[in-house]
Amino acid sequence: MGDDADAREPEPKIVPGGYLTHDGIFIAERDTRPSRDGRFHVCRYGGLKTADVIAPAQKQICLFVPQPTF
Repeated sequence: MGDDADAREPEPKIVPGGYLTHDGIFIAERDTRPSRDGRFHVCRYGGLKTADVIAPAQKQICLFVPQPTF
């Protein structure tokens, strides 16, 4: 994993229990969504790297994570 040339921001780091965005926001594994294209996608308000990660009440946070392939 690493930076994706088409991405708007660096891929989150995998940390114990979840992921850490480039600006230090922790997102628990249980709060992520599966990625259909095998890439990370972090949704932020206005599509800006410096905006808050979209986290709707009572729903999963908008971080799409590649699923492991076995």
